Amino acid sequence: MTPKTLALSVIPTGYHEDGGPAFSPDLSGIYFLIAQYPYAVIFFMREENGSWSTPKTASFSGKYSDGDLFISYDGKRLFFSSYRPLSDKGEPRNDADIWYVERIDHSWSELKNLGKPVNSDQPEGKASLSANGNLYFTAKREANQSGWKIYLSKWTGKAYSEPVEFDEEINKAYLPYGPCIAKDETFMIFSSNKEPGRKYDLFVTFRDKKGKWMNPKNLGDRINSAKDELFPILSHDNQYFFYTSWRTDLKNYSDKQKSYEEFKKSYNSPSNSWGGDIYWISAKIIEELRPKK
Repeated sequence: MTPKTLALSVIPTGYHEDGGPAFSPDLSGIYFLIAQYPYAVIFFMREENGSWSTPKTASFSGKYSDGDLFISYDGKRLFFSSYRPLSDKGEPRNDADIWYVERIDHSWSELKNLGKPVNSDQPEGKASLSANGNLYFTAKREANQSGWKIYLSKWTGKAYSEPVEFDEEINKAYLPYGPCIAKDETFMIFSSNKEPGRKYDLFVTFRDKKGKWMNPKNLGDRINSAKDELFPILSHDNQYFFYTSWRTDLKNYSDKQKSYEEFKKSYNSPSNSWGGDIYWISAKIIEELRPKK
């Protein structure tokens, strides 16, 4: 019930990890992002004989800026956002689209752009799917739109429907970013910086018996800090909650004089405030906020 850095000494690098992690349904594989300048790259590790392999660049990443990972509940598709050109040649595009790869045996297919009606000539990203395949994502659907909104595109069994706002009131009041929908669509977690004096905090909104989304609740001080918290994601069994935090353990002074090597080590370690680190906690913290029946 206390957030901890995910896989300390395995995943955290001191660089900027965010937009994940995404686990395979059997938990034998993990995908995560390092969003360091000049572009973000997706990496993966596989559990082999009880230990994790050395991180490798995902087969579909490494050339353009990618992010916002999500693996479908059946494990057959991995979704991510990318600024790559549609032909995978030339300069990156100015707006991100949602892309995906499909599982073929033990590898992934060629890249596929999700296309219309989900993608448009405006930026889309941070896909999150429910168990029935409904797609929730962040977008700016209108030119010169001041803030992000969350949209829902329902899966018909063959294609995605025309996106609609998941809740007009919440979108207007919170300008939410980065949805994380529950497996059964009974709650959603998102980031917003609309509370006075706060940076990006994580909020949760629950769906009532009539299907209406309720007033969002701040996840509180155990999750949120004075820094930014973004990119929420749940494990496939909805038992664990992951997110990226810019919190830092560094003080603005040292108890003793640091050597050059000590100084380098502290600034190349996790929680150095130069980028985000992935944290995890029991999803029971979400249930604590669920309205009583």
